[in-house]
Amino acid sequence: MAAFLKYARRFPRPMAMPLDAPMISPQVDGFCLQSQRLILRPWRTEDLAAFLPIVQDPQVMRLIGSGQIWDPDTAAAFIARQIDFQNRFGFCLWALESLEERTLIGFCGGRPSDAALAALNSDAASGQVVPSPASLPEVEIGWRLAQPYWGKGIATEAATLAVDYLFNTVRVPRLIAITRAENERSIRVMQKLGMHFESTRLRDGHSIVQYALAATDRRIG
Repeated sequence: MAAFLKYARRFPRPMAMPLDAPMISPQVDGFCLQSQRLILRPWRTEDLAAFLPIVQDPQVMRLIGSGQIWDPDTAAAFIARQIDFQNRFGFCLWALESLEERTLIGFCGGRPSDAALAALNSDAASGQVVPSPASLPEVEIGWRLAQPYWGKGIATEAATLAVDYLFNTVRVPRLIAITRAENERSIRVMQKLGMHFESTRLRDGHSIVQYALAATDRRIG
């Protein structure tokens, strides 16, 4: 907990959903999104203990960034950043729970892309009004799961919840997703979401692919 307190103040705990809540996909209940098997919700400071084993698993982290596991400070900074995004924009890379087990199993959601954040920071520095989330040029979606939950369609189920919410409630115009070119699992999820290949670039010596999806290609309702 000490590691977390360096980065963020405590985020209010959202109201828990009853265990017998109807299984509707997607269902928005307060700050939570729910599907048949999963809950996406804002992060809480006490999630750090359950999050650390996921980001300290070498197999989970093998194709993420440099492939290094995260230390407690890095994990705490990630959670603090998502809390900040939730407060500022109404979305983040939400904590992902198994509905049946009520345990943290990873994360999934969206955040302003690096390009969008750079533009926002520039506007703030010049004294301009910060735009609404819907006016962000693009949002980057992402996911990460504890290894026991791989190969069960969970990433696709969670990402579908997130994409529907970001397009239909937040009304973002465009989503992107990036991963290392050899991360076939993540690329398959992107394709199942209807995203199309857009570009490849080198980052830290690794080939990074970017997929994209416009709201006009997927708007529901």
